[in-house]
Amino acid sequence: MGAPYVTLVGTMSYEKGLFAFFDSNNPDMKKILTTDDEVAGYKVKEITTGTVTLEGADKKEFLMKVGEQMRQESGTWQLNGQAEASSSSTAVAEAPAESDSPADATEAPAAAPSSDLQANEVLKRLMKLREQENQ
Repeated sequence: MGAPYVTLVGTMSYEKGLFAFFDSNNPDMKKILTTDDEVAGYKVKEITTGTVTLEGADKKEFLMKVGEQMRQESGTWQLNGQAEASSSSTAVAEAPAESDSPADATEAPAAAPSSDLQANEVLKRLMKLREQENQ
């Protein structure tokens, strides 16, 4: 499997809050998270359009941008910058507001094309869940 990694593949904002989408070669770390959730032992402190602030057990914080990847090397996680597989997968979307008509609510938010189909699957699942909630 190689060294474990976690990639921030996108962020999304809708009426229930802000969400961060993570992909990984470890199925337990493929997650959709909100503030105060954890991935790879790091707590999500803040989610903005295109970035996530993570906090380690040592209380040190760092910023992770969409498309950046952390790898576990020699037992510690290191921010590696842009992930190889996601050169064009900066998927940042904003869901329609509550006041949109039902026809608008079924349209998927625009996202950049991605060669990483698993990352897009996470977005699709969340958008389908939102669509079901609006019915």
